[in-house]
Amino acid sequence: MKDNFILFFLIFSIFLISSCATDLSKVPTGYNVKETETKQIPSKEIPKTEQKPSCTDKCSANSCNLYEFISCELTEEGCKLPINKGIIKGKCNVKCKSNSDCKDSEQCSEDFICVEKLYSMNQNIQVDYLTYKVTRVETFTEMGTSFYNKKTNGKFVKVYLDITNNAKETKQIFSPRFRLIDSQNRQFDRLSDDMLYISDYLEFGKQLQPSLAVSGAIVFELPKDSENLNLIIKGNWVSIEEVRVPLSNIKNIGVDTTQKEEQDKMWDQAMEEGEAKMEEIMGKCNAPFKCSSNCAKYSDTGQKDCPSGQVCCMTEQSEIDDLMSEAQEQAQQQVEELMNQCISPFACTSSCPQYMDVGQKNCPSGQVCCIQT
Repeated sequence: MKDNFILFFLIFSIFLISSCATDLSKVPTGYNVKETETKQIPSKEIPKTEQKPSCTDKCSANSCNLYEFISCELTEEGCKLPINKGIIKGKCNVKCKSNSDCKDSEQCSEDFICVEKLYSMNQNIQVDYLTYKVTRVETFTEMGTSFYNKKTNGKFVKVYLDITNNAKETKQIFSPRFRLIDSQNRQFDRLSDDMLYISDYLEFGKQLQPSLAVSGAIVFELPKDSENLNLIIKGNWVSIEEVRVPLSNIKNIGVDTTQKEEQDKMWDQAMEEGEAKMEEIMGKCNAPFKCSSNCAKYSDTGQKDCPSGQVCCMTEQSEIDDLMSEAQEQAQQQVEELMNQCISPFACTSSCPQYMDVGQKNCPSGQVCCIQT
């Protein structure tokens, strides 16, 4: 009984609650219904993670492509790539890019290194205050005269030069400025006595006036197998300047005869002067001849230096013979005097190497005639 009552009460309660439920759609006008606003909490934006594209290093260090510098650089993607920077001085054994990167005596080669400047013959070459020009080159095995000469089992090389002084003052060539180098890198100095055997030698210590030039030759003695010769021209004692001139068109003349030709010229000149003196003596009407307007038959020897209208008459034959002998002696004496003179390329000096001494000649007492050095 008690259980049925409880059941009934529960059913009635449920019916009452359902009948009291309010239908919001049927609420009369004038009543406000407060709607419950649902606030939406904004959600935090989660930053998106950028995905970097994957890449692979193309290099690990700087390198060279012959003379071009390849720089290994890090890109924005984080990878290392080789970048060609071209030819850069100080990189990839590049010592220079132009001649201005080298010394005055050097030039920039195709290998981008500083090397000695190379010049050519018949080109003006300035070294310090002098300008040089190599005009021609000859080779031979003998030089000098039949009386005084020099031979070699190798070969002599004779280099002809023009030298101009560009300074504002007088200069002298005292230092050894020339040297030959062959293909075997053998180096040869100028012969110290070449002036004894050639007449056109370049004088050691030659004085050069400002803006004036001097010409001359120097001789080197080399082995027969010396080839591809280069002339090295240096500055003075304190200079570091040095240039190289390849020698070309070397002419083989067999024997250098410049000294012989010079002596032959001097001998011919002496003979001409002797003959002129003889003619001068023979052209005079001296005793035992005399000038006369009336001359015995067969005694007329010509007018000679007699006044106009007179002739030179011969007297006694003995006197004539004496006169002829005297004339011959005078002519011979004139020739001997000319040959005994100490003239260029000889000079009087008190001290002379024995092989350069050609006798006292007409030098003062205590001096001898010595070939100039």
